Parts: sequence; structure tokens; C-alpha cells
Amino acid sequence: MDVQEEILGICFNEERRVDDRLAMLNKEMKPLVKRKRALQGEIRDDVAKLISRRHSLVDLLDKQSELKEDLKPIEENLVKAKRVKRALEEMHRIAVADAGELGSSTMP
Repeated sequence: MDVQEEILGICFNEERRVDDRLAMLNKEMKPLVKRKRALQGEIRDDVAKLISRRHSLVDLLDKQSELKEDLKPIEENLVKAKRVKRALEEMHRIAVADAGELGSSTMP
């Protein structure tokens, strides 16, 4: 009987030791769980920001595409304007040369 009582005593002591260790681990785990929840909230917020920025980026890329299309006729007009400018400068140069010739031929 003494052996059984001793074994029961050892088992109860071991159970108490395990319960104490479990309580200590639970106490240590509380701040970790709290930190985990905080990090999950931060991550959720960051993901929401990234999704929002991605939507903004897609909108900006669409707007950029639209602006490129709007720019094409302007670039075409710029090429035409440069061509006309060169033609006008050439006509001006010819007119100045002709005026110079007229001026020199009419003088005695």
C-alpha cells in the first residue's frame, strides 16, 4: 500500500508541476497573442493600402493611355506646324532676296 500511495503522491506532484508549467506558459503566451493580433491588424491595413494603391496605379495607367491617344493628333499637328514654319522661313528668305534684287536693280 505504501508503494501505491507513494506512486499516487508522485503522480499528483507531477500533475501539479505540469499544471504550474502550463499556467506559466499561458501567462507568457498572452502578450505574444496580443502582439500577434496587433501585427495581423497592421498587415491587414498594409494590404488594404497596397490594394488601394494598385487601384490608383491602374487608374493612372488608364489615364496615361488616354493621354497618349490625345497626344497623337497634337504631335501630328506639331510636325505639320514645323513643316509650315520651314516653308514660311524659306518663303521669307526668298522674298528678302527678291526684294534685295529689286532694290539693287532699280537704283541708278
